[in-house]
Amino acid sequence: AIALDSSGNIYVAGTTILLDYPTTPGAYQTALPAFYICGDFTCETPTQGLNQYVTKVDPTGSKLIYSTAVSGTGTTLNAGLAVDAAGNVYLTGYAGASYPYSVSPPAIPSSPTPGGPISGLPFLSKLDPLGHTLLFSVPVGGAGVQVDSNGAVYAGGGVGSYLSSAYAVTVGIPALAEVPMQCLPNNLTIQNSAYVSQVDANSGKLLGTQFIGGSNLTISAVALSGSTLWLAGPTNLPDFPFRPNALTPTNIDSSPLGTGVGAGAYLGAVDFSQPAPPAGTPQIACVLDAADMAPAGPVARYQILSIFGTGLGPAKGVSATDYSTDTLGGVNITVGTL
Repeated sequence: AIALDSSGNIYVAGTTILLDYPTTPGAYQTALPAFYICGDFTCETPTQGLNQYVTKVDPTGSKLIYSTAVSGTGTTLNAGLAVDAAGNVYLTGYAGASYPYSVSPPAIPSSPTPGGPISGLPFLSKLDPLGHTLLFSVPVGGAGVQVDSNGAVYAGGGVGSYLSSAYAVTVGIPALAEVPMQCLPNNLTIQNSAYVSQVDANSGKLLGTQFIGGSNLTISAVALSGSTLWLAGPTNLPDFPFRPNALTPTNIDSSPLGTGVGAGAYLGAVDFSQPAPPAGTPQIACVLDAADMAPAGPVARYQILSIFGTGLGPAKGVSATDYSTDTLGGVNITVGTL
């Protein structure tokens, strides 16, 4: 990852297995942690794990202003870098054991390969302009970071089986606390899902999150325009929540198995300036096929669906008395066509 400040100073962040990566005196972490991960289940060939670094270089590329590690004693993978007007640095990625969180993170489950390759907990960390102090580290993000001029940081995140054991801790990530667990990755019908979050740049407090469903999609990059966070990434199934009249191939679900024409990409946007809906307003988190609880893409007449969210019906469930009821417990559903 790379970024510039208003003076043209160059900031780079990344990941290395080398313990002799150059650091500077007085930096936050001058020694890169030494620890080993197993290359297989037998652990016959342990190797040095990955550490995250961030380095600031002057505009000519001739002077190292500061350079530091920001890691624990488990694999730390950098996946994004942003710099604000004051020179504070924001880092995001995925972390393993003993990463320096400023709040208590969810427990990390045992990995099939001790120490990595990726243990599955996201992080968003803020480093002061001198590279001396870690101002906060919170368990959110992991897939790109942006910062605005109004004191907010935006991070993309992913959860799922592509992160080692990540699906086991999905429900422990604070940003996803309000998402029904039926909508989250289970390593069966839902492999990978994504979310984007807005965080207060001063405190690290979570301001809001938008969950992005689908059975197999990830975030590759994010970009900020005003308060709208644009995101893009790969998906290989037609159950991504497309908006009505979206630009999509007409044969996206034309294969005999209904899995589309292969892997593709998506582009989306979340506007964080929109006010939160009033309490009790119906909010749909995901729509699943009732037979196998997989995310529903294109649906057919008489297909039975399960809808999960908040404010969708009465607190106490109501049963239908016949097969023709179209309103139940004061709730009805309208399904449109595209």
